[in-house]
Amino acid sequence: MVAVTLAADGRTVAPPAEPALRLPRRLRLSRAAVEHLADRTGTPLPWERGRRPSADAQDPVAELRRHHLVTPDGRIDPEVVGAWAVLGYPEVLVDVDVSVRRSDAPAGFVHLHSWQRRRCGRVASLSTAGGRLLELGWHDDDLWQVELARAVTVRTPSAPGPPPAAVVDLPHELLLGSGAALRLHREDVLADLERRHAGGVHVDDDPVPLGPATTDAQVRRLHAAAVGRMRTVVAGVGTRGARRIGWVSWLLFPDGWRALVPQFRDGQPRVRLQPVAPLRLGAEVARLVVEVRS
Repeated sequence: MVAVTLAADGRTVAPPAEPALRLPRRLRLSRAAVEHLADRTGTPLPWERGRRPSADAQDPVAELRRHHLVTPDGRIDPEVVGAWAVLGYPEVLVDVDVSVRRSDAPAGFVHLHSWQRRRCGRVASLSTAGGRLLELGWHDDDLWQVELARAVTVRTPSAPGPPPAAVVDLPHELLLGSGAALRLHREDVLADLERRHAGGVHVDDDPVPLGPATTDAQVRRLHAAAVGRMRTVVAGVGTRGARRIGWVSWLLFPDGWRALVPQFRDGQPRVRLQPVAPLRLGAEVARLVVEVRS
């Protein structure tokens, strides 16, 4: 609804114009083109440079001109210069790593890495899902939540067995140790861990702990049915000049993402796995940005 104001003489006074929304820009570029822009702007890249492109590789300058990022006289578009300024001199660094099982992928999984940087209300990012092509993007930070959700909105593969309960609360040692024991086929170690933490596993916020058989079933499902993982690291310099770091960890199951929430109860470090939607990542990153900058 638009508010209309009437002047004393009956004239209609137009409401103040709202600022135009700056939509996010995204461009898919070759690695050579991205490295050329980094060289031109003097911006360090978050990866090591490999060998130089072969003689038949695409000309990075011609590629950038096709995308209208470089003018015919060789100047870089001002918006692109601004994005690279954010990438090179950020106030906050956010690295998003996502791995998802894919039977048709050469390594059995696909991996996404997104380097996102924020400065003075602007965010710029470089993302890749294989290394050959990269996505360069930039936008206002009020759109960051949606852009972060894009990184974790994935096609969920099937798993060989059923997922665990929607909410699982268990000791940290049991979660980590059981995974190593199952990978190494050490049933004796798994049994010892489950005996040590008997009565320490709860599901779906039930105050009554699981018994030995159901504990074993839930622990095995946690590892067998996980089809992906996400880890986001947030780093920045606090008000006292010290670098501070925080992170968010999720696991992907056939029925969606579960957040791994660390807890400390009764003198014991614990982990709570609970359902989470992709848009939640933006809220978690915003919380960590405030913490690392304080």
